[in-house]
Amino acid sequence: MKGIKNFFSIFFIFLIILSSVNAFSVSQESISNPLCPRDTGLFVDIIKNTDPVSKDFNINSRGSASGWAVTVPNSFVLNPNEEKKVYSYITPSQTANPGNYNLDTVISTDDDSKVISHSVIVKDCFKAGLTSITSTKQEMCPDGAVKYELTLTNRGEFKETFRLSVEGELKNIISLTDSSVILDKSESKKIIVYLKAPVDSREYQFTVIAIGDSGKTRDSVPLTLKVNPCYDFDFKVLADTSYNVCDRSYNVVPLMIENKGTAINTYKLDVDGPIWARSEKLELTLRSNEAKNFNLVFAPTYGVEGSFPVHLEVSPQIGFNKISKDLNILVRKCYGVKADIIDSSSQICQGVESSFNAVVKNTGEIRKSYRIGLESPSWVSSDTKILNIDGGEEKNLIIKAFPTSDVKPGSYNVDFLVNSTDQDGLQDKDSIKLDVVSVNDCYKPKLSFPYDDVIVYYDSSALIPFNIENSGVRKASYNLFLSGNAATFSSMTPVEINVDPGKTETAYVYVAPKTNMPLGVYDAKITLSLKNGAALDSRDMKIEITDNKEKATDIKLSSSGPVVNSTSLSFASRVKNWFGGLFSSDDNDVNNLLSYDDVNASASVVVSPLDDNTGLFSRFRYYFLAAFILLALIILFFVFGMYKTIVSFFDDEVVDYNKDDKTNEVHSDAVFNNAIDSKPEVVKKVIKKKVIEKPVKTAKVVKKKAPLSIAKIEEPKPEVKKVSNTNYIKKESTKTEIKKNVKKDYVKSEPKAYGVIDSPALNELKDKIDEE
Repeated sequence: MKGIKNFFSIFFIFLIILSSVNAFSVSQESISNPLCPRDTGLFVDIIKNTDPVSKDFNINSRGSASGWAVTVPNSFVLNPNEEKKVYSYITPSQTANPGNYNLDTVISTDDDSKVISHSVIVKDCFKAGLTSITSTKQEMCPDGAVKYELTLTNRGEFKETFRLSVEGELKNIISLTDSSVILDKSESKKIIVYLKAPVDSREYQFTVIAIGDSGKTRDSVPLTLKVNPCYDFDFKVLADTSYNVCDRSYNVVPLMIENKGTAINTYKLDVDGPIWARSEKLELTLRSNEAKNFNLVFAPTYGVEGSFPVHLEVSPQIGFNKISKDLNILVRKCYGVKADIIDSSSQICQGVESSFNAVVKNTGEIRKSYRIGLESPSWVSSDTKILNIDGGEEKNLIIKAFPTSDVKPGSYNVDFLVNSTDQDGLQDKDSIKLDVVSVNDCYKPKLSFPYDDVIVYYDSSALIPFNIENSGVRKASYNLFLSGNAATFSSMTPVEINVDPGKTETAYVYVAPKTNMPLGVYDAKITLSLKNGAALDSRDMKIEITDNKEKATDIKLSSSGPVVNSTSLSFASRVKNWFGGLFSSDDNDVNNLLSYDDVNASASVVVSPLDDNTGLFSRFRYYFLAAFILLALIILFFVFGMYKTIVSFFDDEVVDYNKDDKTNEVHSDAVFNNAIDSKPEVVKKVIKKKVIEKPVKTAKVVKKKAPLSIAKIEEPKPEVKKVSNTNYIKKESTKTEIKKNVKKDYVKSEPKAYGVIDSPALNELKDKIDEE
């Protein structure tokens, strides 16, 4: 009994569980048909609550078509045994591709859920059909008209616009009757394709394409065109294509044209070459597979020489293929003459004979005799009348022109004629233009002076440049002359100069005032004449001699011209200063060198700037030279006893002054003080060092009762023995030696001296020595 109760309890629990599982049911009432893009379909589902209690239901969609679907209602409540319809609307998008898609409707309650699956079919609603009415492969002769007929059908579900195009190697020569067609559903239209067959015989492929504006449909038809060789032909040269012949020769080249096409045709021959190359026939008409021969003839005339290309081209009357052949003809000049005057024009002078070179060349290969002639004025002639010249050789001759003084200046033409003496008639000529110029215009010089008036310091020299321009037509040799009172201290260089036509040369006037030259303005006249001829041009200039160095003209000379030292020193003084500069220990401290004039007992500063850009080797090479010369002098001193010669070499020049001439007075104090005051402090120190501390040259003096500010030079007397004034005292000598050597000469008062010097500067030097 107890077991039966347990069974019923278990069965009751099972029924409760089973009733909860089947709480609701779902079923499909309708489904959608296949859809086109943007068409709408409907799915209807029925949901029934089989639970004894009310339930809440929620509806959701999923699957590949869920993006296009909308389901209503999406939530509701059903009482026991109550049912409700759920509607799912679906509209595929415009871009949806044809195919099968799924839409799942999910129904769920608090304790259960179920899925109903729907199949959505999107069909191909945009479709085109492009078919060929005629054959897709056609044959045609070159340049023949070809036509293809096609049909375009709209096989889609909607009205569609189709665009037509062609792809392939012939697309640029193909035309279509329509490029755009609008067709309703199932509507068709004929499309015609036109083209001209290419000239090349072969097979061509191309494709006609139709594309709908919807972008959903595309169709195409491949087409083939075979171009047959209807107008083929051949053109041949039946001999060599290169020839080497003489002028005045006759030559034949055989040619052939063959029609290899299927139709009768006419052919035209064009010859592009020299005028003496011609074809026997210029036009031929040939049947299919027919061939004909003809000749090209070329006959170069006398004088023809060189390489000549000949271009042959054959063109068919029907068809576009052309065939070309090229020939090259090298013509040798077996007969020929060349007349040549070296100059094409020339200027000649009245009364002067001129000669011109002419050349006659046998440019052929055979020896010939030629006659020489002139078509010219009577004063033009040639001594040569007949020339025999081998082939390839040439001979020279002279044409002479001698216009007399009565020939008017102007232009005259001279024709040089050369003719063969046989019947060949070979000839040639050349010409020259002769311009007769008067004698005055033949050698026309022009003088130009950069410096018309020049001021020269009395103790210096100057080089004044001037230019000589030959404005004539002939090379001239000019003589230069210098006159005027400035000629006493000036000279010309060069005195003879050659100048080419149109060129300019430079000459110079060298000015070097003499001793005791009075200050003032001097005249100079430069005269230019033909060599051993009359004067042609002259120029005057002023040369002023001044004692103001700052007033002197600064003359600029070109780098190629000579360089002249502005300070006039004797050769012996220059050599002594050079040696003194080599052994001066102060040369590296300052850029000024001091020279001491023993005759005038006055100091003057000669500025000699050192070149900062000079290399070490260039500067020290003089020290090496000085060392070598010093060594040679020592050898001469002690070996050969030459010291007397060396001493006499370094003696100062003693100038004979006129005692009564007041212009010879030298203001020693003023020159010395002005020279020092015009220099910087560092130069003043060097001057004092060189005058007082460095070796002092003793001077020959005669003591006077009263000191003089002006030193007057007396005339030397024959019986007076000259006292040497070359006693240089080295810096390393002691003060006692300085006093001894200087005072020894200073106290001499015998009437043996050449001059009288009494200067405050030297008196101060004497006092310092006496104090020491």
